[in-house]
Amino acid sequence: MQKRCGVAFCLFVLYSLLQISFVLIGVPQPCLSQSALLTAFSSLSCHALVLIYDMSHVIPRNSRQRTLIPHSSYYFGPPPPGSAYGTAPVGHIGVHHPREIVRIERDYTGGEVIQFSPVYPLELEGRITPTQFHETINNINEILISAYSLRHSFVYNVMAVATLQLSTLVATSHYTKEMRRLERKIDELNTQLYNPVGLNILWPRKVAFLFLEIEYY
Repeated sequence: MQKRCGVAFCLFVLYSLLQISFVLIGVPQPCLSQSALLTAFSSLSCHALVLIYDMSHVIPRNSRQRTLIPHSSYYFGPPPPGSAYGTAPVGHIGVHHPREIVRIERDYTGGEVIQFSPVYPLELEGRITPTQFHETINNINEILISAYSLRHSFVYNVMAVATLQLSTLVATSHYTKEMRRLERKIDELNTQLYNPVGLNILWPRKVAFLFLEIEYY
């Protein structure tokens, strides 16, 4: 419905701009069908009224039915009253679906190197302390900085070019080694700190390191 409304509105605006341009440059206006214009405008009016009616009867965000598999999203404000935040852990990690997923955004202040924001999310209150969260993010960010080391990348690529890519068959890149170390670090954090309190850090490479997700059970 919204697409049809948008198409009708675009056609109306385009026709109006054509009419104005023809008047300004003194060119005779083309013989366009006025009935088509009236049909498009009436369709636009009808769809706009229906859209306004639907928007006035939209179910509030706080009272919508919760999905069985939650998805993280950008921060739009405090969580709704019906959320699972602030409650005791429920279910088993890896067996049941999480009740919520907390998204940690990327920190672009340091440039193009992948870094995650150290801002403590209030949704994690009662599970881990701000100090524990900051230490987690710092450990992850340090490994990411090391993974994108220019010196190691330069040496690896020079060796690959000099040996006609034969060195890549026997030597593992520094980036790959750091990614494995990061994966082991996340598993260690989950085992020692996050899983016992009903949290689980997801492997950020699955989302191309656009953000970091923490499952909330």
